[in-house]
Amino acid sequence: PHDKKGKKMASLVRVARRIASELRCEEDLLINALRLLTVEKKSVPFVARYRGEITGHLCPDSLRRVVHAWEEDERLLKRKQYVLSKVHIEKIRKAIEAAETLAQVEEIYEPYKSRKKTKADEAREQFPQAEDIAHDLCQGKSANPQGDLRVAVGLICAEIISKDAIEKVRKAVERAKLRVISAPEHHTYRNYERRISDIPHHAWLAIARDKSDLRLSFGGDEDVLRLLSIFYSNVPQEFLVDAWKRLLKSKVTKRIFDAKVSQAKEEAADCFANNIQKLLLTPPIRRFLVDESSTSNILAIDPGFRSGHKLAYLRLIDGTIIDTATIYDSQQIKIKNQQIAAVAVGDGQNTHGARRIIQQALPKIPIFVVREAGASVYSASVLAQEELPHIPVAHRGAVAIGRRLLDPLSEYVKVEPSSLGVGMYQKDALSHILEKRLDEVVEDIVAHVGVDVNTASPSLLCRVAGINKKTAEKLRANAPFQSRAQIQKKVFPKDTDTYQNIIGFLRIVDGIEPLDGTRIHPDDYKKARAVLTQAGVSNKYLCQLIKQGGGFDASINKRLSEFPALQDPELCGDPRHSIELLNRAEEVQIAKTRLDECQPGDIFKSAIVSNVCAFGAFIDCGLDKAGLLHISRYRGQSINNISVGATIDVRVESVDIERCRLGLSLHVDDQSSGNFSNNKRPRDESSYDDDKIKKQRHST
Repeated sequence: PHDKKGKKMASLVRVARRIASELRCEEDLLINALRLLTVEKKSVPFVARYRGEITGHLCPDSLRRVVHAWEEDERLLKRKQYVLSKVHIEKIRKAIEAAETLAQVEEIYEPYKSRKKTKADEAREQFPQAEDIAHDLCQGKSANPQGDLRVAVGLICAEIISKDAIEKVRKAVERAKLRVISAPEHHTYRNYERRISDIPHHAWLAIARDKSDLRLSFGGDEDVLRLLSIFYSNVPQEFLVDAWKRLLKSKVTKRIFDAKVSQAKEEAADCFANNIQKLLLTPPIRRFLVDESSTSNILAIDPGFRSGHKLAYLRLIDGTIIDTATIYDSQQIKIKNQQIAAVAVGDGQNTHGARRIIQQALPKIPIFVVREAGASVYSASVLAQEELPHIPVAHRGAVAIGRRLLDPLSEYVKVEPSSLGVGMYQKDALSHILEKRLDEVVEDIVAHVGVDVNTASPSLLCRVAGINKKTAEKLRANAPFQSRAQIQKKVFPKDTDTYQNIIGFLRIVDGIEPLDGTRIHPDDYKKARAVLTQAGVSNKYLCQLIKQGGGFDASINKRLSEFPALQDPELCGDPRHSIELLNRAEEVQIAKTRLDECQPGDIFKSAIVSNVCAFGAFIDCGLDKAGLLHISRYRGQSINNISVGATIDVRVESVDIERCRLGLSLHVDDQSSGNFSNNKRPRDESSYDDDKIKKQRHST
């Protein structure tokens, strides 16, 4: 046991030393973080919030990088053990033990793997002396074999070069161009030609998606042969040509293509994570409404054409379903309950038609446009069947839209990530990467927002770091709780580790302990009470603050310096309430609902930003096709609301019916148009430098 503990500590030190410079953090602090995350099994949100003083206050992303480095080290050790069991040459074993990455281990092990017999192997069997001659030529010595021996030497030389020069050749090919020499008519990348190192990530994903329909040509043949001639000056030219065309070219181009697509998928997942974060932080509607009485309701509409608009009446206070109905554009809506506090309209097809009907029937009621993506997927899911067993499938989408307005975070986590439509080619990215990013983003947001354990759905409870489906069901079965201590007694009587991990993110409002409604961890209650008492903060004042939300004012914070956690500006309540609501809809100004009805110059008011990616933003104008606001239309301009869920005014610049494309530009009224210039024609999306696109995406 002592030896095992020593190996564990040595591993912690090794990983901490390797990533200390990358994270710009002291090794001792990283060792503390690794110990908490890997040995004590604490969650990332718990360590980030409650153990910052011993980890250097590393952010969640840095903590996950620490965990990732630990996992890489574990995989490296496991692979080394396997390879060492197969290799018995002492010199090679030492090299494997000294290797620091998996790639180095595989490179050392490559010649000793069992493989199929090659032409070079057959040449070695037929001409044993050819091996030495080939090595002499590759090392710059002179030799002039003839006849069949020359052929054998050429095959062995080609194999040696294909192993030794692959990295040099890869760099040369990346400086060459990729050409799409054959593609279906009207394909975006038909006749596309660009230097490989300059091709943006979204282009790689698009090419990879349609690779079976495209014929690609990698350039660089002359450059590669020139490079090989320099490094292998005594090797005959025909041997170099054979090494490149028969062995190296397909291997190098495949490696480059796979690496570029893999990088693009990582960026697509990052783009997805950035957009989903904006979406999940959409504030609940309640604070924006004047009347929050228990008798107030909201009307939710799932827009449609032939099948009509699906309606759902929901209670404002808890989302309980009151009634459902269906109406058509030609009908006048009949309001069954006049106590409508707000209307939620999905942003799908014919959203303008639905908004016009509501504006005529309820002219003074605020209308909010809600993201509809994924609602139909949820409607047909097993979860929807469990939650809404008596609601027809056709009307479940309207219920989901209404509840997304009431509590966006609780509803969006019920849908698969690829169905939310907020990333760049998210369906082309690896599903496990997307799921991992979603888990990380939701984990951080749930930790940031906090969860009311008495009202949260099982789907949301499962997103709290440390809670699985079984634990969530157990929490729901034992609710309501009067205190956090009661949660430990009923649900975690023996599992104190899990309780400590999760309890700081579970809130109890109007419980018997005021601190249960704050971010303070129960382990710190004793100290928190002492500091609050010394500062003159009563339980009554703390309860008022919990209902109001936020933190203490500056005068009280000065007296709380002994316990900095109490100075948190988001100590109580829902931090999403401080976020501006972006999706309030204005009066519909245009009646067009199809792409073929549009023409350049048309203006759409309060269009919804449905997606932001590397080359621009996709805008939902209420048509059957989203339009593209190219990045060149707003790059460098003084605008900061191009984000998922924002409403902006746009003008149609181009309509391509054949390719189903709508080009847009920002529209600003004459009184405020000084900061914008929409007269410039956008360049092709693939003509921008990739690094600049990344910077613009992050700033956006």
